[in-house]
Amino acid sequence: MSEPTKKRRVFWISPEPSVTSKERALSLTSRGYAVHFFNTLDRMTTELEAKRAAVIVISDEGNEAEIENIIISMMTMPEVQAARLVLATTRPSPKICHLAACSNFRDIIPLDLDERTFLNRFAYATANRPLNYVQPAGQIALRNISGLSFPARVNWIRKDCIRLECRLKAPAGASIAINGPLAQALGVPSLTARVLETQRDRLMYRFSDAITAEWQVPTSLRERAKATIEDLRTQSTGPRIRVFIAVQSTDIRSDIMVRFEDPRFELATALQKQSIADDPKFFTPDIVFIEDTLAAAEGASRFRQMLNNISSKATIFVIGTFDALDEFQKEFGQHTLVALPRQSGTLSTNILARYLPIYNRKLQDTDREAVYFAAENPFALAEIHVPARLTRIHPIAVQLALPYPATNFSLARVESPLIHKTLGRSPYLKITATYTDSHPHAAPFPQLVEGYLADCSLAERQVLGSQLVGLIQESLTRFDLNQ
Repeated sequence: MSEPTKKRRVFWISPEPSVTSKERALSLTSRGYAVHFFNTLDRMTTELEAKRAAVIVISDEGNEAEIENIIISMMTMPEVQAARLVLATTRPSPKICHLAACSNFRDIIPLDLDERTFLNRFAYATANRPLNYVQPAGQIALRNISGLSFPARVNWIRKDCIRLECRLKAPAGASIAINGPLAQALGVPSLTARVLETQRDRLMYRFSDAITAEWQVPTSLRERAKATIEDLRTQSTGPRIRVFIAVQSTDIRSDIMVRFEDPRFELATALQKQSIADDPKFFTPDIVFIEDTLAAAEGASRFRQMLNNISSKATIFVIGTFDALDEFQKEFGQHTLVALPRQSGTLSTNILARYLPIYNRKLQDTDREAVYFAAENPFALAEIHVPARLTRIHPIAVQLALPYPATNFSLARVESPLIHKTLGRSPYLKITATYTDSHPHAAPFPQLVEGYLADCSLAERQVLGSQLVGLIQESLTRFDLNQ
């Protein structure tokens, strides 16, 4: 007799869960998910201390300010960094959707969609491996001037340079426009920047890429911009030490996270065993805590892979009795491996005394000049806007042509006059495919992205569908009159 399939744990936060939410949860249960409802973030946090969730759903049922606070609070929680996040909506809310997109939620799914569509969207957004999404037939071809705004997070800014994490792969030399509270504080609607390089390391958030760009404002605003940067310095956390935690024991993991709950540290935890090998490659830790049981025996190959994926400048602390320490130290001679007893009452004191002075000496002058933003700081929220062409449209899906490549599976806000006129807002697109247009005249928009309109409710889909039917009828009428 085969063993029962392990259900994927889903934590669902809803201050006031509706009948529809509970019905969708029952449907997910029948599909192999184990759904647990929480009406406050505190209650879910308490549960996370003992159990990890593969997926976390936040629904906007209840007070909007309360939902905003939940999302903002989750930005700083290392316990949820590896979980897949989904926003379930009952109404359009640009601010909540923007916060979710900037927190790199996997999808924004309206609760009024039919059960089958909701389940398919949920499965696609939370899958452990990429799934194919079939574009709907009957799309209308056009070539409308549009734009696409990618959610981004500002890591730091200094007098001439800025670093953001996003899912746009703009090449060196590309021009981008950065929107958000930071641009407004500098006195411009959007900050004009030229990309210096893209990177895939030292990533704090869930985005797959980072852009370092040279920014500028009009000459008349340079003094204001300089003064603003100095004012923002009071909010700077400084360059943070990045701590990666791979610990199964609940007590030890909680103890480490409490001891390093300090603005000087950025914490990330491994949700699954394979995350031990994969996540540090992008997080680029300065310090690693790994439990001996995860580094020995069957975990040795993952531990070895992790060491190959991280900088030799990182310090790795193995908690417990690790007989193979000398063997690994010999194999990875450039790395610093340190054994720590399981019960260490002076853990934080030892690390701070040993590591901080060394780290501070390594800081370059450019690092000291920069203003670093905490995850929950409003100035860390941004959008990168690029011009686009709306090339195909359907009530549930679109295709756009871009000047630069984008990353698949990301969310981005579609700024189309046609869609905005119809819906009164600019909805989010969930990108399901990206590729280069082979047409000889594709330039200057050679990169194609396609996907579904993520946060459009059933009613909005119907309104958009009626508008598109009218557009076709009008076009055919003009065609007949010209015959």
